[in-house]
Amino acid sequence: MGLIALACMVLAPSASAQVSFDDFETVNGDGVPVYSFGFSGAGAGSGFGPTPGFDGNTALNIGINPGAGGGFAGVGSGVGGPGGPAAFTPVDASGQEYFTFYFRPTSVRATDTPLLMEIYLQEDPDGDGFDDAATGDGEDQFRANYRVTVPAGAPEWQLVAIPLASFTDFNPTDGRPVGDNDGFDFAAVGNVVFAFGNLQANPDANPPQDFALSFDDIAFAGEAMFSTSIGETPSTFTTAPSAFPNPASGAVTVTFDLAEASDVTVDVVDLLGRTVATLAKGPQAAGEVRLGVQTAAFAPGLYIVRVQTETGVASTRLTVTR
Repeated sequence: MGLIALACMVLAPSASAQVSFDDFETVNGDGVPVYSFGFSGAGAGSGFGPTPGFDGNTALNIGINPGAGGGFAGVGSGVGGPGGPAAFTPVDASGQEYFTFYFRPTSVRATDTPLLMEIYLQEDPDGDGFDDAATGDGEDQFRANYRVTVPAGAPEWQLVAIPLASFTDFNPTDGRPVGDNDGFDFAAVGNVVFAFGNLQANPDANPPQDFALSFDDIAFAGEAMFSTSIGETPSTFTTAPSAFPNPASGAVTVTFDLAEASDVTVDVVDLLGRTVATLAKGPQAAGEVRLGVQTAAFAPGLYIVRVQTETGVASTRLTVTR
């Protein structure tokens, strides 16, 4: 991945640079939204329905009552919809680098977080609209995890971008151990499942659903999805910032060279511009600067390492995997 110097840190999705899986805007002949998502493994008290999306369009809201769900709840969307037969065609996500979706924790209490969300991608190369992994026909599913946190203030939509490299083989059908990666057919993604396990009932919950989450515009994307305002590296820098290793799942070293002494602030920010870590703040001498950061607590996805000096800003991308 090349180094990128940014005049200002602006990240925005580009619709032309992604492959949509479900935008929740399909309607039937009567104009009623048609959702391919359905619950699996959850009992009474859980449900889903339309909600306004991040840009005013239709999104999906799900409500989950852990007490009724028996400790597990999940929602899934597939090429066959809930129960099939095939009503959609598998999505060709070959060549893409990220699994993306807009997400809002609409009514998750801070005391219930961090909430672990498991995300499953399932193959459907034969296009029959069913998850056949359990039948032993070779169709596979890969899984990645995402930690749901609740920011201060009213919940807002956030763009989640999980590198496809973070997904690992979860359900092989040929007797190999879970996690023994034999590859995933991204040319035929048939199903996406969001699951929550080890849920604890809350006897004081009112209304019954303990928490609710909203999803919108589930898609696959490449690096081009994230547009940036790119400018010349400020004269303060002899060498622009870089991060190694990258992608990373543990310790990362950020390096850059200053042509002159300067007050410097180095932040790691997410796609919404929120600071997730500050690596340095204060005077730095001229020459090479090396800073360490542990990414184990970061959610998988794309981040920007932003270096602010007295004369300008330079930044580089950092991809966190699991």
